[in-house]
Amino acid sequence: MEFFLYYKALMTGTSFVALETGKEIQIRNLMNAGLTEREASVSAGPIQLIDNAMANRSGGFASYGIPAALILIIQQTLILAIGILAGTARERHIFGTLVPLDRKRLGTLRLVAGKSAAYFSIYALQCVYMLGMIPHWFGYGRSAGLGEIIALITPFLFSSIFLGLTLSVIFRNRESAMMLYLFTSIPLLFLSGIIWPLSNFDSVWLVVREIFPSSNAMFGFIKMNSLGAGISETSGEITALWVQTGIYFLTACLVYRYQVNFSAHMRSELASHTYRDIRERIEKGLKENITVASVRNLQKHKAITPMPGKLNICHPVTEQWL
Repeated sequence: MEFFLYYKALMTGTSFVALETGKEIQIRNLMNAGLTEREASVSAGPIQLIDNAMANRSGGFASYGIPAALILIIQQTLILAIGILAGTARERHIFGTLVPLDRKRLGTLRLVAGKSAAYFSIYALQCVYMLGMIPHWFGYGRSAGLGEIIALITPFLFSSIFLGLTLSVIFRNRESAMMLYLFTSIPLLFLSGIIWPLSNFDSVWLVVREIFPSSNAMFGFIKMNSLGAGISETSGEITALWVQTGIYFLTACLVYRYQVNFSAHMRSELASHTYRDIRERIEKGLKENITVASVRNLQKHKAITPMPGKLNICHPVTEQWL
């Protein structure tokens, strides 16, 4: 992004020099035509324009791009962390389930609320560091007050957490979350409306940008931090973030409800089968939801111990060796 600012500064300086040189040539020609220097100057420039930047007075990258990048980093690392933890959970559980086969842990609201509270507590401190300490240490402009930042960041964190929980069900291993992080960071920066004006966006991309919490959060934070806007001026962005929070909370509850029901169904199904039946199904690889990767996962966690001409299997419910 800094290269765009370098290009802008270069083109601005070049255009200014060209205009001033043309003005001097015009004044000289008018003076040769018989006008005085004062008359020639007024004729060459009848209206004097004074540029007064309302925000980002230095025109640099630090006071313009860094605040938006910090918001995007918070969202991307949060979704990345949730995805890595979900992939790790699937790798550790012997059947690759997101919710463990344990009755005490079953409960949709309990899972979603517990995970959300843990993530919010950690990233609330992270926001203090990234949005409070970093701008102070490096001397970035700060026009937003504590109340305005809290009003914007609170729904932003909740919506990002619930979005991460919704997406976490698609991650089968911990590396998958990193691929999503790499391929979405730059497009989300452009969709925010900070680099490219929203007035030039197609209607389709205006709808797409509303999917991600970072779009409204970055736009609202720049308005607060650079333009000195208050909560009333950024009410549109804050309202959109709360709407996203409600929608993604429902989607997170739906996907986790499915995972809870799936684990409960698998538990009851495994408990109803005999040891010999489970042994035969795993050996043949015909049992539903048990793939080659699941068998390897069982071997990894010593739930299956291959022996010459024999296969020892640990029952996932009773934890007894078959």
